[in-house]
Amino acid sequence: LNSITKEKFLSNELSGKLMDAWRKATASLLPILTFTDIFPETFSVPDSDIKEKVERLNVSEDKIQEVLRDALREKGAFPIPRRRKDTVLEIADLEHFYLEVKGRRFSFSAVVKGYKSLSKLNWESISHQITKAYQTRPDYILLLSAREPVDGVITRMIDYGESVGNKNLIVFVPPMDLAKFLRWRGLI
Repeated sequence: LNSITKEKFLSNELSGKLMDAWRKATASLLPILTFTDIFPETFSVPDSDIKEKVERLNVSEDKIQEVLRDALREKGAFPIPRRRKDTVLEIADLEHFYLEVKGRRFSFSAVVKGYKSLSKLNWESISHQITKAYQTRPDYILLLSAREPVDGVITRMIDYGESVGNKNLIVFVPPMDLAKFLRWRGLI
């Protein structure tokens, strides 16, 4: 072994494996984040102000995405490119961006589900988007939904997160929190 040089020992393949092992080992060190950690302004919106709006958040998915992009840009997230229409090449509604939260920089992707885009929010209807959003290995995936989840979907999200080494991978934003966000942004 003494005859192996550092350069030969630290090949790209070994470096890649070491980095993957490090990421997996430190993934559990990621803190639990909530949507209110990112947007504490939503605390100022009382439940009573938006209760009737939550039943049917009739805001287009595109508009929710646009408002989210603007709010994230204001928080210093980058890169947040403008997008128009979805294509088959879409990875996520907001694809891999960085944002500082609680004094640490994290990477995110975001998936937005409008009221009209799903008949119900179950794992089968969102899993393809979640797994695609994870392709760039973000620290967190924001899942904003205008529909309440069916039984078991939150458990399935946690199971998926655990399967990739981050139990808290998916930051779920249910309709009540989405409505508070939209009210704070002046959309409803």
